[in-house]
Amino acid sequence: MNAFFRRLAGLRPALVIALHTLCVVVMVFGISTLTLRNNDDADLPGNDPIVQTNRKFEAIFGGKDRVLISLESDDAFSPTSLEATRAITDAFVGLKWVVGNEIKSLSTAKNIEANDDGLEVDTLYGAAPVTAVDAAQVRRKALANPLIQGRVVSEDGRDSLILINVVRGSDQSQVFEDTYRIVEPYRNRFTVRVIGDLILSEAIDRGIQDDALVLFPIAIIVQLLILWGVFRNWRLVAASVVSTVIGIVWTMGLMGWIGYPVTVVTTSIPILIAVTASSYAIYFLHALLEERLVCDDLAVAVQTAMAKVAYPLWIACLTSAVGAYSLIVFKVSAIAELGVVTAIGTVASLIVVITLLPALVRWWWSDTAVSGRPPGLEASSRIMRAAELGLTRLAAASMARPVTTLVLYLGLLALTLWSLTYLRTGANFAEYLPDGHPIKTDMAYFDARLGGSRYFDILVEAKANEGVQDPAFLARVQAIQTYAESLPQVGRTLSFVDVLRRIDAVVAGKSTGDIPASFEQAAQYLLLYSISSSPEDFSDLVDYDYRRIKIFIPVKTSEQDTHIAIYRQLKDYVAQQPSDGIRVEYGGNLLVWLAQMDYIIIGKIQNIISSVITIVLLCAFFFRSVRYALLAAAPIVLAILATFALMAALGLRLEVSTAVITGITIGIGIDFSYHFLYHYRAARERCPYPLDAIVEAIAASGAAILFTVVVTVLGFTAFIFSAFTPIQNFGYLVSVNMVFSGLATFTLIPAMLALRRSRPMGSPVMTVETSHAGY
Repeated sequence: MNAFFRRLAGLRPALVIALHTLCVVVMVFGISTLTLRNNDDADLPGNDPIVQTNRKFEAIFGGKDRVLISLESDDAFSPTSLEATRAITDAFVGLKWVVGNEIKSLSTAKNIEANDDGLEVDTLYGAAPVTAVDAAQVRRKALANPLIQGRVVSEDGRDSLILINVVRGSDQSQVFEDTYRIVEPYRNRFTVRVIGDLILSEAIDRGIQDDALVLFPIAIIVQLLILWGVFRNWRLVAASVVSTVIGIVWTMGLMGWIGYPVTVVTTSIPILIAVTASSYAIYFLHALLEERLVCDDLAVAVQTAMAKVAYPLWIACLTSAVGAYSLIVFKVSAIAELGVVTAIGTVASLIVVITLLPALVRWWWSDTAVSGRPPGLEASSRIMRAAELGLTRLAAASMARPVTTLVLYLGLLALTLWSLTYLRTGANFAEYLPDGHPIKTDMAYFDARLGGSRYFDILVEAKANEGVQDPAFLARVQAIQTYAESLPQVGRTLSFVDVLRRIDAVVAGKSTGDIPASFEQAAQYLLLYSISSSPEDFSDLVDYDYRRIKIFIPVKTSEQDTHIAIYRQLKDYVAQQPSDGIRVEYGGNLLVWLAQMDYIIIGKIQNIISSVITIVLLCAFFFRSVRYALLAAAPIVLAILATFALMAALGLRLEVSTAVITGITIGIGIDFSYHFLYHYRAARERCPYPLDAIVEAIAASGAAILFTVVVTVLGFTAFIFSAFTPIQNFGYLVSVNMVFSGLATFTLIPAMLALRRSRPMGSPVMTVETSHAGY
């Protein structure tokens, strides 16, 4: 195997670079085929009950999302405000993502009044210029109609509301662009606010993607500076960075070729691959510089270094890929796709490093290829020695007091397990946005003054067609609405029952209507309405067979704990009522996000268990020892638990951005313990004392591990400067996990090894000279 890698590193640089150039062209074409997916339903399995219910809603009422616009002024009924409301409403008509004519506003709302012939159903005002007299008449009618007051105009008469039903599955980017394009000209006269699940999702996606575009170059620059600080040679640094970038191009190109779309979750892949590729490059360059200390021939040094590092790198790469691939257990497709692509990218980046990096080094170092030492070699060697000495002292201190070290780790383990009881799940998606973000501010305004910024739907189905006209069925629907409105953070609900009660009020001349007293009375009301207008006015509330009613449940918070409480209380309430053949189902985007959280919790448990077991089995196979496999897994298991404990302590929740951390960090963290144990085991066959073997293992891999930790931590630290909390949290937690994994590699593993010693530990560390054996 080593002979193969030696020959591979000895290939002509021009040939290798030419082949990689061809591969880059192919991968760039793959990148050009990448598409963007931002449909939340698509991230859930097709057999999920919420997805199935949403499909049922779509089949009955049409697949719909909602966008809400508020025009705030001193008087929503002024001629200026009414004409602006009409103009904005008309501007949305005909857009391909708008459902038919389902745009509700003061200019389109149907007002129901009584006349001598029965009912008069008409809009509040028409297309003619609005006079002061017209505005006064609109005010009178709107404030007298509970289907209009508080729904398309605020209770205090300051906000004119426009509700647009959006075709489910529409391009949320297009919805976002069109909406803001239409309302922008009115911002100088009104305070314009825009909300909606698609608007929120697009704002989050754009913010995270924009930040990623800024932070990725920063992370690369940080890595470049660190590599220069370690290796003190710009040619080596440039070769490493070029190999890293090519690894990213391969990964994203392969992602395009296999047909995976870009999601807000997979936007983190470039930085993940950058960290992975740079860590492989560090191991190789570390070995190369050690070889250059004793060998003046560059070609020979490159081949010897590659022969030493390639095998352990491949084993570490496979375990890392398995750790990332373990995310496949998630039923949220965006997370599963992240795992698959990261696993592919891990392997691809190593292929690039072991083929392209040696060629670039030989090409750019050609002026010192046969004799002479490259600039910075002595300075880099001193840095390596200092790092190795520090790590040796740390490991020796743990081996000298193994029981104390293990007791401290057991105490930490107990603390982390206790902290896990306080770990919260779910997310407040509005909190993803930075403070002061206009959409976050708009959502808070809707929650406080306009009945709520989020919603879900309830489908109530009668036993047979025309069952909606049954007073008992209508009473059941009204009871659900009344109970829902009694719950904290629920706004005014809406259903077809409210329409029938409005008809009853105007027919009977009452201020508040009642549910029709009989089947026949309900049928008569519907007939009266159909004479004056079209039953299609209710197509969003009742189906054509008059068998199913949709209840609109607005929610005044984005806090998922509250959403879960409302959902469960409603389900419990409905379950306690006699069914009488009535079926109740729940849907809407809000519940889609709740379902995602359920899958994330289940997937996280499965991910941790499957990844740790798989990695232990792989390490047992490669080491031919269960003991060494358990030693390799111990640091990453503790690091995972410590990460979750930190999340609990900081109040961070288990959600999409934090759920992927363990799958990623297990893959990176196992590299540290594997490399260390690989060299310890080899040294133990030669060294009579465990400490001597530790010294050799650290000389062979310690500095490379340490600098990989530094590059990883500082690379992910760039995320902390994001304005978006998911990226910030990802950066914090990955950095902490890497520090803990690296620290445990040099303290926990030596302490566990010391407990098994059967011979003296060896001389005190202060008298031990680190030998630069390299790989």
